[in-house]
Amino acid sequence: MLDTWSDMFHLSLGGVKWWHDAGLLLTLTTLAGAIWGVTWRALRPQSLGWVLVLLVASVVGVVDSPLRESPTTTLRILAFAACVLLATLAAQTLALALLKVRVSYLGASVVVVVTLYAMMVAVHADDADYAAEGRTYRGNSVFTQEAYWMLPRHSLLLLRHRELAYRAWATRLAEGMRPDVLVVTADRLQRNPDSNRLLAMEPALVPLVREMVIRGHPTEYALSQLADTRPLFVELDDAWDIRLREHVGASGLWSEFHSQTLGRSDRYTSLMATRGPVERVIEVCKSTVPPDPTTLHFVSLRLKEQAAVFAAMGDRPGLFPLLDELGAIETQAAYVAAARKLIEQRPHGPINWESLGQ
Repeated sequence: MLDTWSDMFHLSLGGVKWWHDAGLLLTLTTLAGAIWGVTWRALRPQSLGWVLVLLVASVVGVVDSPLRESPTTTLRILAFAACVLLATLAAQTLALALLKVRVSYLGASVVVVVTLYAMMVAVHADDADYAAEGRTYRGNSVFTQEAYWMLPRHSLLLLRHRELAYRAWATRLAEGMRPDVLVVTADRLQRNPDSNRLLAMEPALVPLVREMVIRGHPTEYALSQLADTRPLFVELDDAWDIRLREHVGASGLWSEFHSQTLGRSDRYTSLMATRGPVERVIEVCKSTVPPDPTTLHFVSLRLKEQAAVFAAMGDRPGLFPLLDELGAIETQAAYVAAARKLIEQRPHGPINWESLGQ
């Protein structure tokens, strides 16, 4: 039951670790404010509410998924707000206590308390900015440059992962990236309002839209017709006809679909001529502290997809450069080892690459 709910909401135990963002001093001040707030009857309801937020944030975490943004971002913000409010309560309580003490010059120390609290807020604001900067991954911008800016003019991207399409759309809105490139997801082709808008932008999509609505997957004719009109780059689906792979060649971070079938030498030449962008993205993602897991995951998906094409065609020479690039990603070590073992077991003919999974 717990696994079912965790998978549904992408949550897990472990907490969002709000105390890492708060720091030791603010955490201790928060605990003091929480104790005083719960003890004081007038503040008990509000204090219990904020304490409950901190308890939930200490228990509920997020499943590590490279395809999703954390759904607990709001919880992390609420937890930090609870820290600030409870710490403010502690500082106010201390200041009022000092004002009530009838000792010469002791009341003036209230100014010191307020000043120290203001300095603590300023210091934590600076630390939070540094932490946010540390979480900014450069791999995303490099991936955008290498994956989108290097596409031929008037290209069309037929994507399977909506998260990857959202990256392209967001970059286009924010930076005006490549307005000539048409980014399409398979589900948009099957929805009437979206498909009508896409047909208005590109009439050559008519065969593809028809096949997606009727069959749920593209045919060789529909994609070949589209590839004759625009440079076409696709995310392959295991449900597609195996004959479609004969038209696919590796082109950097994408798989390009050609209107005609490719020979072994053409496929290998295209692969080796476009390895630079992939290597640059992997290098930048690994050099980022911390590493960029989301972009590395998308790069690994692209490399596995390209490897699956070579395996289906039995083109083993093209598999080894792709496995070398996958091996540079630490999380793919087990996959690469299993793939090399599978190649050794099948020295000739097509390889059942789907048995390796993703």
